Order: sequence, then structure tokens, then C-alpha cells
Amino acid sequence: MTTPDHDEKTPFRELSVTFAGSVEVLSRTSDQIRVRMRCPACRGSTEDDIVYGVAGTKGGTTTLPLSGEQPFICACGYPHDGRPPEALDTGCGAYWSATVPS
Repeated sequence: MTTPDHDEKTPFRELSVTFAGSVEVLSRTSDQIRVRMRCPACRGSTEDDIVYGVAGTKGGTTTLPLSGEQPFICACGYPHDGRPPEALDTGCGAYWSATVPS
């Protein structure tokens, strides 16, 4: 499985990185936005759902607005070297903030 430009040799590291790419909105409802972007560390395609609701409840995962600055973590789905088996994410470990268009 290869994504164009994905760097499979990027080792797993939990590291804050700077995001300078673009965020693509795939779908939007009144309480959820699905977005896609490239991880700034491994350049793998990452998709995420931003759900509005009270944190820690079944109804949602964020109390932040659905647009504006949002936190993200790589979810490229590739097996990066050094990724611990107990890691909950499915990417290279990089995390960043990106602006979601309104």
C-alpha cells in the first residue's frame, strides 16, 4: 500500500510538528466535519472527524467550534518503524494544529 509522496521510512516519534498544508473538508453536518490533509512529518494522507459535543460523552469529542484551529495526530495507517504495539494512533506519531475552514 503506497500513497504518493508518503515517506514510509519516517520512524515513529511522538513529536509536535508545524502544519503548513491545506485542510480539505470532505463532509459537513451541523455537528460533525470530516477532513483530510497530509501529515507534515510522513506526508501520509490523514482523515479525521471533528465532532461537536461535550468531551467525554457519547455525543461528541470536542467542545471546540467545528472550524478554526483544531488538534490533529497522524492517522496515515502505515506501520512506521519503532511504533510501540500499545500505541493507540495508526500513524507516525506526529501531531499538529491546523485551521479547518468554516
